[in-house]
Amino acid sequence: MSDIPISSESLNNILSRLPVKSLLQFRSVSKHWRRLIDSRTFVNLHLNQPLKTLKILTLYKDLRTRLNYFYSINVDSSPRLVKLEPPFDGSRPFNHLVGSGNGLVCLVREAFPHKILFWNPSTRKFKMIQKAFQCPPSFRIRFICYKFGYDHVNDDHKVVVLLHHRNADLTSVSFEVTVYSMKRNEWQSVPRVGYHICRLLGHGVYFGGPRSHGVCVNGVIHWVAAQNRAPNMNYSIVALHLAGLSFELVPQPEYNENYEAIDLGILDGCLCVVGNYGRSCVDIWVMGKYGVKESWKKLVAMTLSDITDNVRPSVRPITFMKNGKEVFLEVENRWFMQYDLENKETKPLKFHHVSSLHSYVYQESLVKV
Repeated sequence: MSDIPISSESLNNILSRLPVKSLLQFRSVSKHWRRLIDSRTFVNLHLNQPLKTLKILTLYKDLRTRLNYFYSINVDSSPRLVKLEPPFDGSRPFNHLVGSGNGLVCLVREAFPHKILFWNPSTRKFKMIQKAFQCPPSFRIRFICYKFGYDHVNDDHKVVVLLHHRNADLTSVSFEVTVYSMKRNEWQSVPRVGYHICRLLGHGVYFGGPRSHGVCVNGVIHWVAAQNRAPNMNYSIVALHLAGLSFELVPQPEYNENYEAIDLGILDGCLCVVGNYGRSCVDIWVMGKYGVKESWKKLVAMTLSDITDNVRPSVRPITFMKNGKEVFLEVENRWFMQYDLENKETKPLKFHHVSSLHSYVYQESLVKV
């Protein structure tokens, strides 16, 4: 029986539906298949398949050993941690996970010299860059915040870095924003923003932290920001468009509670606001249509006093699970929780000897670093 020829279009269509692990194996079938699978056209075709394989990458810090470990969780099944062995030394240097996009994840090393690592967990390929940050004379860097996102307009992955400077007597502070382009392999300064990027926490404000408590939605980085310093702070959601590197304000929900803490999150590609009030009460709002104030909807209203002693627990939505019937949450940067949207029930998933957890959803892809 003779071989039945198959067109290139049909071959592309068939292969693009396969998982990354299989495609990496099929690269050895022939030179033609290798060129096909490595081509930019095929990588994009595979990336944009409607049925995506989504996973959660977790950076797990062990309290006993003080080492870092990486785990993967399949979104479409019951939560089960699968340990990953990164192709780089992941035990210590890169201690913060700051975002994901198109199958790539970004990690940073907080200690000097500052290093940024881009990693595709599916292909195991990675790239590392180093950056020396400077501040004006007589000033010192108070904190550095990082955020990673994808600029779909320019087909470019970017890292946004916020540097907060202050002088010794605290009479002057300064914010500096720089952006790294993976496509151009260069840094670019952004015109000064007139807001203090922060996190509203309790009765005060927490400024800083490498993860910056920001989220990337639709190629736009979002932060909670204060236009004025204490005690006359006016809080806003500030957005930086990665394509044009321009800032704007995003409308907030019409809150029906006096929140004592506010943070941001992302669910299924939608911007979220997480509000804390009372004793361990948490609301999660979702913006159904980006930029439209009227599209804000309260998705979750829960009380966590029976599973945590923290009056204002930090809660970060990670993803929907079980066909959208449950929300998978990261709580206090130390454990996970499943929230049943129909029964309004919570199921904590706690681990022993955890110093902290950093988690982001990523998509299996062939995207190159």
